[in-house]
Amino acid sequence: IWRLVTNFFFLGKLNFNFLIRMIWIIQHSCPLESQTFQFEPADYLWMLCVCGGLLIASTFITGFVINGVPLIMAIIYVWSRNFPEQQVSLYGLVKLQSFYLPWAFTGISMLMGQSIIPDLTGIAVGHAYYFLADVYPLQAGRHLIPTPAILKNWLADLGIRGIAPPPREVERAGAPQGFRSFQGRGRRLQD
Repeated sequence: IWRLVTNFFFLGKLNFNFLIRMIWIIQHSCPLESQTFQFEPADYLWMLCVCGGLLIASTFITGFVINGVPLIMAIIYVWSRNFPEQQVSLYGLVKLQSFYLPWAFTGISMLMGQSIIPDLTGIAVGHAYYFLADVYPLQAGRHLIPTPAILKNWLADLGIRGIAPPPREVERAGAPQGFRSFQGRGRRLQD
C-alpha cells in the first residue's frame, strides 16, 4: 500500500535532471498553490490526489510504476493552462508562452535521449484534470470532481486555510454600486 504514495517521490538519480525537476516543482507548483488555489488549499491537494489516482490507473497502460516525473508534468500542464499568456524563458535561451511549455519540455526530453512516455502521460493526466475541473463545469454547469467536504474540513481542522479575500466595505444606503474610483466634482484641465 505504501507504494501507492511513495512512487510519486522518486525523480531518478541524484544528477542534473533531478535538480532541474526540483526547480520545475518550485517554479510551477508554488504559483498554482499561492495564486490559482489561493483561497482553497484543499482544492490544490485534491488536484494532486486526482492526478495521482489517474497516474496510478495509467500504470496498467504505460507499465511505469514510478510516477514522479508524470506528476510534475501534470502540474506543469495545469499551471500552463491557468497562466496561458505568461512569457517564460526556456533555460534562458528561448522565450515562449507558457501554454507551450509542457510540449517544449517533452521535446527537450526527446532531444536528450530520454523516454517521452512519462512526459506525455503527465500531459494527458493534466489535461484530463483541467478538462474535468475547469472546462466541463463551465460548459455543463456541474462539477464532476468536486473537492470533498471532508478534505476541506480536515485541512481546516489542521489550521490550514487559504488566505481569505479582503472584506468588502459595507455599502452606504443609496450609494451607487460598482466601480467608484473616479468620484468627485471633476474639473477639466483648461478650466
